[in-house]
Amino acid sequence: MRVDTDALDAAWRAVWGTTDPEPVLLSTDFPEACAAFRHTATPPYYKASAADEAEVWRRHRALVGHLLEASGRGSVVVVACGWSAGTEPVPLDCYLDELMPDAVLWRSIPALGQHLYVSVFPPDDPAVREVVLRAVEGLADGVLLLDATGMWAVHPALRSMVLFARDMNLLRRVADGHPEWDRYPVSDEFTW
Repeated sequence: MRVDTDALDAAWRAVWGTTDPEPVLLSTDFPEACAAFRHTATPPYYKASAADEAEVWRRHRALVGHLLEASGRGSVVVVACGWSAGTEPVPLDCYLDELMPDAVLWRSIPALGQHLYVSVFPPDDPAVREVVLRAVEGLADGVLLLDATGMWAVHPALRSMVLFARDMNLLRRVADGHPEWDRYPVSDEFTW
């Protein structure tokens, strides 16, 4: 399924203004609109075991399912990056290109050398699972899962899943609905 990048761009700007869909920029510009939840009780920074991998995916799938239900959507937009030293778009990251063969260039963030590609998937598609796991393993950076309205985005990061949502009630419902997901400061995720 192809993404209407103009419609996605208009939806994103209606919610997030001029802030680009990049996790660090979102957490800086909208600190009140983000929450980080650990992947597992003892976060693996890289693939540790099949059980850890299953738990990481279970939590991401539960979160995305809850968000899609709240927004009335049935598919997830996967955002992934190509990286360059200049402003010219480069191909999608080599760790993700085979998972997103229909990806189209959505936009570029020249100051960061990021070129954002998007594909639409059903939330249970094995490609979505693999994109999430590769991002968590540190093999792909800048990955976001979002809905076509731009109302929310999920960043599968090394230590956590970071939820960005302008709707404070949605953030609260997610946190209250999953008290077993250790919530911690987003600033901890973006400290190198």
